[in-house]
Amino acid sequence: MVDRAVHGWIADEHSLSTIKNTLAVLVRVMEQAVRDGIIDINPARVTGWQHEFRQAEDELDDPRSLALPDWKSLKRLADALVARSSNEYVGWGDVVLFAACTAARIGEVSGCRVKDLDTTEWKWKIRRQTTTAPGGLVDKGTKGKRARTVPIIE
Repeated sequence: MVDRAVHGWIADEHSLSTIKNTLAVLVRVMEQAVRDGIIDINPARVTGWQHEFRQAEDELDDPRSLALPDWKSLKRLADALVARSSNEYVGWGDVVLFAACTAARIGEVSGCRVKDLDTTEWKWKIRRQTTTAPGGLVDKGTKGKRARTVPIIE
């Protein structure tokens, strides 16, 4: 849980000192819990997060550093996902390719309906996202709160 929290703080662009100071307090509290015999190991001793912090800063300066270099690499990624999926379900590869070719969020891809696709002009009208909620899946508006049209790469 601590590891996920640190990654969340990095993603939320909290400063290095904020993360360091927060972890320092948490580590001290957890060390006392170890000494008191409440827990066996200190879960707040997270390693490697400073490297991820620097990498996140670099990605803010150069977002293209996250991009796959070419179509062949994208296809290899999609094929690997299919190979590791239950019953090698080909649909997962299609989802990866569709998301990459539209630069859409996973919830938007999940919310895509056939009626949203215009295959004569190869455009997709993103109107909703589908996400998990208590009781199952729900449709809600896009993150930007309005529909937008996205070209689809052939």
